Amino acid sequence: SSGETGGWKMDPSQENKIYGLANAFLMAGAKYYIGTFWKVQDGLSMQFARIFYRSIRMGKSIGEALKHARLWLMEKYGDTALIWASYMLYGDPGDYLVIPEEKKGFKKFVTPKNLSLLGIVFIILISIALHQIFRLKEEVPISALNIPSLKNVYYVKEGGAVNKYDEYNILSRNMALSKKSDHSSMQSKYQGSSYAFDNNLGTRWASLFSDPQWIYVDLGESVPIGYIKLKWQMASARSYDIQVSNDAKKWKTVWRTSNGGGPVDVIDISKKNIVARYVRMYGRKRSTEWGYSLFEFEVYLNLSPNVATGKEVFASSGSEGYAVEKAVDGYMGTRWGSEYSDPQWIYVNLEAKYKIDAIDIMWEYAYGSDYIIQRSDDAKNWIDVCEIKDNNRVENHIYFEKPFIAQYVRLYGKKRATDWGYSIWELNIHGIKE
Repeated sequence: SSGETGGWKMDPSQENKIYGLANAFLMAGAKYYIGTFWKVQDGLSMQFARIFYRSIRMGKSIGEALKHARLWLMEKYGDTALIWASYMLYGDPGDYLVIPEEKKGFKKFVTPKNLSLLGIVFIILISIALHQIFRLKEEVPISALNIPSLKNVYYVKEGGAVNKYDEYNILSRNMALSKKSDHSSMQSKYQGSSYAFDNNLGTRWASLFSDPQWIYVDLGESVPIGYIKLKWQMASARSYDIQVSNDAKKWKTVWRTSNGGGPVDVIDISKKNIVARYVRMYGRKRSTEWGYSLFEFEVYLNLSPNVATGKEVFASSGSEGYAVEKAVDGYMGTRWGSEYSDPQWIYVNLEAKYKIDAIDIMWEYAYGSDYIIQRSDDAKNWIDVCEIKDNNRVENHIYFEKPFIAQYVRLYGKKRATDWGYSIWELNIHGIKE
């Protein structure tokens, strides 16, 4: 029965050879897969899978993702692409689904007669899997979700040392921990503002018994802010504002509620493009006769906007149909491809100086094993920011502990992972204009 496929674990050596919907399914974070679609390995199906996956990661429903991928193929390649894309989802109706090599003795249960039913089962299973992947627990910031294991995540320490992770997200780090703070009042010297930033639920900040009251944290520098988590004691706020500032004098309200009260309030301001040094909770009305009291006040980063899309870009080489502009056109269905030799490079002119905090590289199967991220102010004199070695994944996400400032950012490929060249679907550079 089809239930037996639940035990088919992915062979790590085959990760980069799985195409079609199976590839999108795995890249979305699933640990198991149904079938392998080995016969669907043409360029259209792979582009379909990548656009489908990209749409899912952007928060679109499965139906919306399918529609987006199909329309993109139709617009670019014509109506015939729609038929093949539909076949790719369920397998070709004129053929059997292919059973993995180690399962050749297993009875092929999929035939054209019951293919429609299997297609429905696929969609149900995928819906369940994606629901489990993207659902959020009440007390977890969205930015703390793990990155699926088909990615390598690199955390570059100040000085250039690189830590490599299969599943890690620097956005889950509480930026307010142990930072300087201030408050409007406190009940005792053992309940000052610093106790809300010590990662200790046995201590707390507690104000006097009146309205209004406030507490703020100094993050040390202006950073993009995504999420705030407030862990209240019983003496919580009914109505309060979240405010930001760059000088602790002029405050801007970026979020407001009249229905707070905890015990944990998770506040999402990730879509508002907030960049600030100071973050303040301004209590307007208490929920009890007591004061305001917080066990913990946490602040989480947000990625800066991608500033590379549509910018001027150059490369050491290219090939027909795979021009360098394709790496920054905002579409996962087009790509840059270099000549089949080392070294090769690609750089983006951001047109102004930016403070860069992260870089995303969406490689095609022809990815770089060893490469250097470099910066420049004139596109002539290049300075190494960090070096990535032994990369073995097609998606690389690089976070920088200390953002670097540059107008030009270059990826300098030293060693290819395949016999082909270097090929990138999309190069994203996240930064804030200086």
